[in-house]
Amino acid sequence: MDGADQIYIFLVCVLTGMAGGLLYEPFCALRRLAGGKTAASLVFDTLFFLAFAGLCVSASSAFAFPDFRVYMFLGDMLGLILYLKSIHRIVDFLQKVCYNRARKVLKRRKSSKNSKKKEVQLL
Repeated sequence: MDGADQIYIFLVCVLTGMAGGLLYEPFCALRRLAGGKTAASLVFDTLFFLAFAGLCVSASSAFAFPDFRVYMFLGDMLGLILYLKSIHRIVDFLQKVCYNRARKVLKRRKSSKNSKKKEVQLL
């Protein structure tokens, strides 16, 4: 294996790590729904890293990498860290914006239903 192949494999591993970041989003949402308790965080983090390991192994198998190298692991972790430090923050911000808008819409609907009930009671 020459240097060009190793660079290609490293870049594929970085992209696999970033795809693992997308895999992290549902687990992060489940952690938040569980209330952020230590036991729930431990369970969901363990499940995520098992799924992430499966993703890395399947990518290695799909691209027919010759064998495991340390730089492959580092590429996967670098991709995951890049995702968490950049795209995850954007996704988190958009998630909060959507949540707040949905909350306002539901609040308006609830207040309009209450006002209609009051009108009916007055008649």
